[in-house]
Amino acid sequence: MLLKKTSGYYRSFYHILDVGISLESDSEEFLELFDRDYSWFRTGAARATRMLLCRIDLNGDDKSPCVRINDRLFPVKGHPKPASYAFQIILRELFENTRDFILLHAGVVAKEGKALIISGPPGAGKTTLTLKILERGFTFLSDDFCPIHKRTKLVHPFPRSIWISKESPCIGTSVLSRLNQAPDSASIKVLKKRSLVAGNNWHISVLDRQQRTTGNNGGISLLDRESPAARDKRKNRGGKSPISPEKTGYPVADRPCPARCLIFLDTGDGQENTCRIEIGLKEEARDGFIKELMNINKFININQEAEDGHSPGGFPNIIDLEVTGDEPFSGLIIKYNRGMGFDQKIRYLVSKYSNRIWNIYRADDVCPDFSKEPLLTPMPNHRAAFHLLSGLRQDIKHNNSDTVSAVRYQDSPGRFFMEINGLLEGVPCYRLSAGRLDAMKDMVLSLV
Repeated sequence: MLLKKTSGYYRSFYHILDVGISLESDSEEFLELFDRDYSWFRTGAARATRMLLCRIDLNGDDKSPCVRINDRLFPVKGHPKPASYAFQIILRELFENTRDFILLHAGVVAKEGKALIISGPPGAGKTTLTLKILERGFTFLSDDFCPIHKRTKLVHPFPRSIWISKESPCIGTSVLSRLNQAPDSASIKVLKKRSLVAGNNWHISVLDRQQRTTGNNGGISLLDRESPAARDKRKNRGGKSPISPEKTGYPVADRPCPARCLIFLDTGDGQENTCRIEIGLKEEARDGFIKELMNINKFININQEAEDGHSPGGFPNIIDLEVTGDEPFSGLIIKYNRGMGFDQKIRYLVSKYSNRIWNIYRADDVCPDFSKEPLLTPMPNHRAAFHLLSGLRQDIKHNNSDTVSAVRYQDSPGRFFMEINGLLEGVPCYRLSAGRLDAMKDMVLSLV
């Protein structure tokens, strides 16, 4: 990566969709983190109508670490990984300032000037299937982001670096050789890791109410300690490594194109109505946040009992809750049912504690069965729009499984749903159940 250094600061420039970014930092580590994922968007100078002028101070002895973006200041002091957190801040502001596009959570390939969109929850196999289809002469647009222009409805390339495991069944010889040259993922993977911090990790089972005793954490007791081996496995997320699109050996698209069709990968594991999020809290906020969270859960369960005429018993809204971390950084991993308005109340609580939250990730549990035979069926566009809304890259206030935000739409999901539905007008949509990879690939190719 070429860096311009002036007055002790490194500088680099990027143009991502409709936003220009000027990065100036005293931390070469931060700029390498950013460039590792977004090198394809690097330019010689910042040229865009909408600009983010970013100054990242992480190493100065006479001032607290912070990020300045235009006229806004974001303190970084106290975070265990300041370069990583600064990276998340820049991404959040980038997507908050993306005005002309809707960002879907999907992989995209193209052939004969038309895009094939592959959507689905994290872990459903989007990247694996995307790379497998590329072997058949398709052009690469993205493995995780699908930007659709609101006015033209064209799908734009977003060739961010691909995170992939060496054990993936879709890797060709050229890709594998590049991965073997990559640094160890445990030392470089920051953006997509699932563990918030290293340190003491405690597991709280909310399903077994009989064993729970009252403690100091809003009526929850710390029950089971997670083993270091289990923590490391979750932290490294299967040993994935990044590879830039141009090094995969597959052609990368350089222009937008209309959508040919959209395929939603159905994991078939019954996780559709649940959500799993990871929240990085400042230590002083942990007890208060947990207490309010459990009060919301108790209130909704009481209302559910009043409406149904019976106790919800073993079906609380909160399915599982895990507390992780050491001072001054504490993490929560929450898995919950979306019913009875619980999703909106979680959003409200996150908004209330926004100044005491480092970050938040969407990290759903997905367990697809790739050994059975897949099934491809037509899907109504409005149903596809509903699934896309739940995994939107502009949906969660601070960061998602991959760090994006949507302040503009968090209070109006109905309006956003209508906008997505309009963008899909005339685009055939399909549901593809999980199954054997080669069979899934053949079914997708049958649509082209």
